[in-house]
Amino acid sequence: MLTNAQQIKDNKLKQIVEASLFAEYFSSVMYPCITEHITGELKEKYDIVISNYSEFLRIWNAIMSHRSTSLLDKTVNIFTTNIDNLVETAAEKLKLEFNDGFHGHLHPIFREDSFNNVLTKISPIYQNLAQIPIFNYIKIHGSINWIESTIESGYLTYDRPLDLIRKIQDCLKKVPEGHLISKIAPLETIDSLKEKAENIAQGDDYVLPHIIYTTQYNADYQSKSPPITNSG
Repeated sequence: MLTNAQQIKDNKLKQIVEASLFAEYFSSVMYPCITEHITGELKEKYDIVISNYSEFLRIWNAIMSHRSTSLLDKTVNIFTTNIDNLVETAAEKLKLEFNDGFHGHLHPIFREDSFNNVLTKISPIYQNLAQIPIFNYIKIHGSINWIESTIESGYLTYDRPLDLIRKIQDCLKKVPEGHLISKIAPLETIDSLKEKAENIAQGDDYVLPHIIYTTQYNADYQSKSPPITNSG
C-alpha cells in the first residue's frame, strides 16, 4: 500500500495517505507490543500464543538434544518477519540457549557473526565434550526493541523499555483530530484513501502538522532491518 501511495502525484495528498498508513501500522502493530497494556480477553490470547511458542521451542530443543551424530550441529535457525518479542519471551521462560544476534550485557550490540556461535559443555565426571542446542533467531524486518546505539554509531542496541515507541505514541496524541485518515480497513484501496485524503485537505491552506513528519520518521526507523556492520 505504501508503494502505491508513493505514486500519488499530488504531494499534499501523498503526505496525508503515507502518514495515515504509518499511524495505522504503528497503532495496530507496534504500540500493542507494550505488554503492560495487555489485559482481559487480549491477555488470554497473549498467554495462548506464548504457550504455543513455548511448545514449539520445547519440541525442537528435545529433537536437537537427542541428535547423536557429530556431523550435524545442534543449531536451530528461526527466521521471522514479526517484530514483536513473543518468541524471546517464550525462550526466556524455558531458559533455552537463545541467540538474537546481540553481544554484551550492559550495552548489547547487534553483530551478524554471533549467529555462527556453537555452544558446548563438559561433563564434570568424564570430561566429555557435548554440544548444547542453541536457537538462532533472525528477525528479517527488525524488532520492536531495536534502536540505534548512542555509544557506537551505526550499530543497534536494545530499547528494553520501548521508550521510542512511547515517544511516538505521545506524538500521535498531539496530532489534531481530522488531520489523518482514521480507521483504515484491511482491504482499503489506494483510491479510497486518496478520496479520504482529498476530503481532509479541502482547503488550499491545509498543512500537514510538523509533528506528523517526526512521528512518521521515528516509526519508519524503529521497524527497519539492522545495518550491515563491520563484524570483525
